[in-house]
Formats: sequence, C-alpha cells, structure tokens
Amino acid sequence: MKIKFVTLLLLFFTYFISINAYAYTSYGARGCGNFVSSVDSTSEKDKIAKNYTEALVKAWIAGYVTSFNMWLDVENKQDNSDIVARTDIDGVYMSVLNYCRANPLQNINNATDDTIKQLLPQPKAKTKR
Repeated sequence: MKIKFVTLLLLFFTYFISINAYAYTSYGARGCGNFVSSVDSTSEKDKIAKNYTEALVKAWIAGYVTSFNMWLDVENKQDNSDIVARTDIDGVYMSVLNYCRANPLQNINNATDDTIKQLLPQPKAKTKR
C-alpha cells in the first residue's frame, strides 16, 4: 500500500513540475550553412521564409548585443556601453552573414562572437623608446 501511495504521490508532483517546464531554442546554434542557404534563396516561393529568417537573426543579434553591452557595463563599472556605436544592427547582420558564407560549418553564435571581437576597441600598441 505504501509503495502505491508513494508512486501516486511522485506521479502527482511530476505532473506539476512538468507544467512549468518549457523548451527553448537558441537561434545562435543554427548552422551557418543552413542560414546562408535560407537567405540566398532566390525562389519567389521562399521569399517569405527568407524575410522571416532575416528578421529572426537580426532580432537574435540585437538581443545578443544588448546582453553583451550589459555585461560590459558590469565588467567596466560604467553605464551605456554600445558595442555597435560605429555601425548598426544591419551592419552587424551583414558581418555575421559574410562570416557564415566564409565558414559554413560554424554557427550564428560563432559568427556574432567574431563580429563583436572586431567591434571591440583594440588595445593601443606600445611604442618603443
């Protein structure tokens, strides 16, 4: 009887735990090859999918950049960091797309990391005396 009660109790709690569970997909994990083929499609039928892909990737990049800026604020103990001050989201998107064209086996996250590294202020070279 105790075993049945414990089993029933576990099933009951498992149900309530799974109610609040959710799955998510990190769009940055999408492969560059897949991304490039979606964007480069010239088919009229694929035009909506192309626009949708572009919008999703730009939104993902904007979130990534926002998060990176917030991290910079904390790391540097300052406010209002803007890693894309020299460009805009469209510029970052084009850099990500170009990276993906050159590296189809990588993913969008790697492409965005590479772009952000290029946007970071470079340390000044030490001059020899």
